[in-house]
This record gives sequence, C-alpha cells and structure tokens, in this order.
Amino acid sequence: MMNVRNGLLLIAAMSAVSAFSAAEAKQGWAVIAEQKVGKGGDVDTVQINNPRKFQSVRICVYGRAVHLNSFSVQFRNGGRQDLDVRTNYRPSKCSRAVDLKGEKRHIEWVMLNYNRRPGDGAPVVRIEAK
Repeated sequence: MMNVRNGLLLIAAMSAVSAFSAAEAKQGWAVIAEQKVGKGGDVDTVQINNPRKFQSVRICVYGRAVHLNSFSVQFRNGGRQDLDVRTNYRPSKCSRAVDLKGEKRHIEWVMLNYNRRPGDGAPVVRIEAK
C-alpha cells in the first residue's frame, strides 16, 4: 500500500519526466532513430526514415554510459559530414547540437562509432534532430 510520502515522490518523479519531455519538445528536438549498443567497441549505421529536413543533430545516451568516438551524417544528396567527438556520455546526457552544413538537409543515415562502458545492461543511443 502506498503511503502519502511515496505518493508525493511518485507524483514529483512523474512531473520531472513530463517537464523534461516538454522542455525537449519546446526546443524542437525529435527522436529520428534509436540504436542499442553492443558489447565492447561497435560501429553501427542507422538508417533514418524521416521525410523532414533538419538543421541540427545530436546524440543522446540512455541506460548506461557510452564513449562516443565519432559519428557521420550521410545526406540524401550524397553529401556527408564527419564529426570527431571522443567524449564519455553518462546516461540521460546528450552531445552538443551539431549544425548541419548548408541549408536544412534530408538525413539518409548516421554512422556511430562508440564503446560501451563496462557493466551490466545495454545502453541505448538516440539520434535527435531539429
């Protein structure tokens, strides 16, 4: 049975999650893909099936820490933008917003080069754009 204190904590936690989601939506970020990170070092190419054009992209980490070495963004017109990151990201943290070169662009795929930090549980990386 839930006491009043636990009920208030639950309401506060739900409000924090709602506030975080609302703040992200207000900033215009949309999740365009998710990728579960395998054990050890990994390189994954994630297809983006979104018809919108974007001006910025960022990588967010959930579940466990990830060391992001680099990522590349391939555009539908054949152009490509490579980004050297070499940064550890704790869960619920995102990379800086990276402005895509040129005008708003259609993203075809994103290649992620990362390492999973030791421990149980698989991290999930979200690719977000606006």
